[in-house]
Amino acid sequence: MRIRLSLAEEQMRSDPARGMKAVHDVGDEIDLALDELRSIAHGVYPSLLSDRGLADAVRSVAAASPLPVCIEVSAVGRYPPEIETAVYFTCVEAIQNAIKHAQGATEIRVVLRTAKHSLRFEVGDDGAGFDPPVGEFNGGLRNMRDRMEAIDGRITVDSAPGRGTHVRGLVLLT
Repeated sequence: MRIRLSLAEEQMRSDPARGMKAVHDVGDEIDLALDELRSIAHGVYPSLLSDRGLADAVRSVAAASPLPVCIEVSAVGRYPPEIETAVYFTCVEAIQNAIKHAQGATEIRVVLRTAKHSLRFEVGDDGAGFDPPVGEFNGGLRNMRDRMEAIDGRITVDSAPGRGTHVRGLVLLT
């Protein structure tokens, strides 16, 4: 792709229309490569998750956090790998976002709970908060949403300046 981008740059000088098309073609290839990378990354399954389950895998991530992480687990068992993986990586992304972006946060709270044929989770912080995007998510929020949608789950982001951020997810268990 890098070579094709360099060729497109050269074409832009001599034939701008053809060069522009080449740039768009490279952009399409990048989108495909990112989709493939997401598929591969989605398939990466941490050994602790496969050996001991969701709660212990999330506890392991929490133990490495520079911010204190309080974890509450209620009736969480074992689930199909695609559910455990999606919830695990969504929680990891939310924890990492809190560490990176929750200015002034003193604690992250993670709740994992199974009740009434559903698995629910929440990752919240007491940081500065932000105004979540209206409509389409981007970046890490998009990754979390995509993971949850892949297993027919839902995710919400509740935040406002001065109120911290809470990422909540729900997966129906059949």
